[in-house]
Amino acid sequence: IRQAGLYKHEREIASPQAYDGALRREHVVADPEARMGRIRSLLVQRAAAAGGVLKEDPELLETVCYLCECPTVILGDIPGEFLSLPSEILIACLREHQKFFVVLGADGRPLPHFLSVVDAPGDPEGFIRRGNENVSLSRLADARFFFEHDVSVRLEQRKEELKGILFHPKIGTYYDKSLRMEECAKRLATLWRGDVLSDVWAAGHAKADLASLLVQEKEFTSLQGIAGGLCALAQGHDEEVAHALYDHYRPLSQDDDLPRNALGCTVALSDKLDTLVEMFRIGQIPSGSRDPFALRRAAMGALRILIERELPLDLEAFLSEKRPAPDGLTEFLEGRLRFLWESRGVAYDEANAALAFGLTDPLELDRKVRALHTIRNEHQEDFDHLSVAFKRAKNILKGLPPCELDPARFLPASEKEGAGERALYAACEAVKDEAGRLLDAGDYAQALRVLSTVRPAVDRFFDDVLVMCDPEGRDPERTALQQNRLALLRRLVALFDRVADFSQIVPRQA
Repeated sequence: IRQAGLYKHEREIASPQAYDGALRREHVVADPEARMGRIRSLLVQRAAAAGGVLKEDPELLETVCYLCECPTVILGDIPGEFLSLPSEILIACLREHQKFFVVLGADGRPLPHFLSVVDAPGDPEGFIRRGNENVSLSRLADARFFFEHDVSVRLEQRKEELKGILFHPKIGTYYDKSLRMEECAKRLATLWRGDVLSDVWAAGHAKADLASLLVQEKEFTSLQGIAGGLCALAQGHDEEVAHALYDHYRPLSQDDDLPRNALGCTVALSDKLDTLVEMFRIGQIPSGSRDPFALRRAAMGALRILIERELPLDLEAFLSEKRPAPDGLTEFLEGRLRFLWESRGVAYDEANAALAFGLTDPLELDRKVRALHTIRNEHQEDFDHLSVAFKRAKNILKGLPPCELDPARFLPASEKEGAGERALYAACEAVKDEAGRLLDAGDYAQALRVLSTVRPAVDRFFDDVLVMCDPEGRDPERTALQQNRLALLRRLVALFDRVADFSQIVPRQA
């Protein structure tokens, strides 16, 4: 091996098995996993030696792993004067510009030390450490200046400055977006909270930190939202409002934390829903791997907030309340909801069944699909039989007008068909009140347990009863009998449709 500038000699490797050892003797750890493991071990050791613990940062760890061949971790010092900076700013400064790790104390705040990963066997003279400390001083000084200046400028003024910051050429400025977010937050708060003024103010000023020095100077773009929350707190705003500004970009991934309070959820949803509506309105629809405006992340975040914070919202109706929802947006949100369910073990046909009647309320849909998934696993045989029966029922009822059910029209119980009709009617009557009460209460799992007891009567009905007994409509008496049977089927289907379309379920058993 030859490394220009470091080694002027060559080494002959006898076999592939000797490759790794030969490289290590030349101060090269070739295996990325081994290199990453070595770096993390050294970081943890150095942090403990400094009296603290390592602030875990998997993304930064992966970055530095591919910036070095022979990693060594060096401990550097942070002047105490900078420890008064908010932790978020201090950490972002060291992380983003220097690729330094932070040592945390028992209180969770940074200690006056940083850890740097260098590509060298060591630093016996301390030259690298002193160089790192000197470079970090200027960055920290800039960060302190930016933050102190930003705190001195009211967020209301920063909001006005958003008039000069473009959101999108076809949509307008961030000031325009702030006004739309205010309107959206007002509508949401009216549904959920009642403290409309706080929601509207927070939504209208959530983007104000984009005009701050910390963010606008491109020094700390990762502090978007966070900078606004810190400034709001420093300027004397209510902690709930500050946290809402701080959190409104969350969740940033499928595993990221949600906004910590209800106000933050309202602001985050206002931001995400506005972005989705406006981008779809101008045709900026994700395709394949192309998603420059992170609309998939926005949709997933909005759905997670609604579901995990248990916020009821007829999303399809909400999006089209002021004007028709852009083409494709509802289908896009349905696709994201399917993806979320799939990641949580929901089968594709269960998702199809839950979404058969439209997007409606994601929270209720999630409760229904989870109940469907649970009860299906408890009563798989019943589900298989019911799914086949419901496919038959839906096919029979397709395109036919509703009819009125009259039990007096059933054939006598002494006849085979009459006994089948009456058995199904009795089974439906036996469960409808209890199932209806459970469905009204949102206890979909128990409602399905009750509804599944009609399965024997359903099987008997399809085995013994000819539903379409007068398809040509030639015999008025038979036509009336046929319509009555169709009405009975429609009543059966309506009971189950309050949870999902069972005809979408694919039997698991042969």
